[in-house]
Amino acid sequence: MRAVPTGPAPRYARAGIDKLTDDHVFDHLPVGAYVCAADGAILRFNRAAAKLWGRTPRLQADERFCGSYRLLDLDGAVIPRARCPMAVALETGEGFRDRHVVIERPDGSRVIALVNVEVVKDDGGEVTGAISVFSEEPAAPEKQARPSDKMPNVEDMLRALPAAVYTTDAEGRITFYNEAAARLWGVRPQIGRTEFCGSWKLYWPNGTPLPHEECPMAIALQGAPGHRRDGSGGRAP
Repeated sequence: MRAVPTGPAPRYARAGIDKLTDDHVFDHLPVGAYVCAADGAILRFNRAAAKLWGRTPRLQADERFCGSYRLLDLDGAVIPRARCPMAVALETGEGFRDRHVVIERPDGSRVIALVNVEVVKDDGGEVTGAISVFSEEPAAPEKQARPSDKMPNVEDMLRALPAAVYTTDAEGRITFYNEAAARLWGVRPQIGRTEFCGSWKLYWPNGTPLPHEECPMAIALQGAPGHRRDGSGGRAP
């Protein structure tokens, strides 16, 4: 086994170590990092943070909680500065792990970042500040599918249409109608009992009454224009 040197470090090695001050290490971290006071004022940040933000925030100015131009969630909704991960951590005293946010830069470009926040407290448990470390993510993780994320079925889409829509079975009994149809008819027909059309009465343009069994739906169900259920002639409006 190779022995581990125990003597003083070589002069050239010591020269390099002497340059590794806290400020030097902080500024050369390969990830973005910044520190905020308890009130959210930005105390310091490193070069990687400024690069990810696309800007250089003003220290001790009225910029608080984050140095980004704008923050958004993965759905594109804007996150107010007062609700960003750093602000929430300072408010609650609890840190964050692996929180995904979208950083928008002044030039309009965006980057997805993975954010971690560690809260700093004094011996009495009071929050004195927080440290945020964040890095660029190549792509956002796929959100776990929720029932509300699923594509709506055909009936859901028909219900949401602003136009009146209804359906019948082969015998003409109404099987479905949406709210737009009910508003247009002025009534709510009985599913499975009302036939051909949900309206109370129908008329031709000249004011002549139009029997339900001769309405457009009834004619369409016969499979050929101009034929009634009894086989006699007639045309729908």
